Amino acid sequence: MIHAGQPIERVGPAQAPVTLILLHGRGGSAVDMIDFAANVVGPAVACVAPQAALHTWWPGRFMDPIGMNEAFLDSALALVDSLVAAASPSRVALLGFSQGACLALEYLYRRETPLGAVIGLSGGLFGETISAPGPATLARTPVLLDCSERDPHIPRNRVVETEAALRARGAAVAMHIYPGDSHTITSDEVRRARELLATL
Repeated sequence: MIHAGQPIERVGPAQAPVTLILLHGRGGSAVDMIDFAANVVGPAVACVAPQAALHTWWPGRFMDPIGMNEAFLDSALALVDSLVAAASPSRVALLGFSQGACLALEYLYRRETPLGAVIGLSGGLFGETISAPGPATLARTPVLLDCSERDPHIPRNRVVETEAALRARGAAVAMHIYPGDSHTITSDEVRRARELLATL
């Protein structure tokens, strides 16, 4: 397992009713995401942030042919699954930025059962093309899908395709395409994330 044995940062009560799993981007860290969590949730939420090996979940681009990154992606998905399994899935939310957003969205897309919420900031579903959606079993899992219209790493059309694919699986997707070409988390995205997480 490529990402097995990496540090996992945790804050908040161990028996919290809501668990937020935070997934960093390429070059980021679990510590960065734990620091970010203070912007979107209060102290009653358990926050868990895994660290990717060498600070990257996979070495290539998320829209490369899936076989080029598959071993890394499979390891990352297994790690997320182990963290979700340690909590109550209906009260688990995933929040990721960039690579972490792609990982969070892909994890939900492959699930058979819903989650509490998924927040994908500057990300999209994996692969050269998105795989055909499975059954609509996600039971209106709330998904926040945000990106800049000219993000240098995430093509706008892939974000739109991601929205359609997740809706086909039954998720309730709120997509926001922001003007400009930034690849960062904006104050408006923080506000939207905070409002969604407050509903759990």
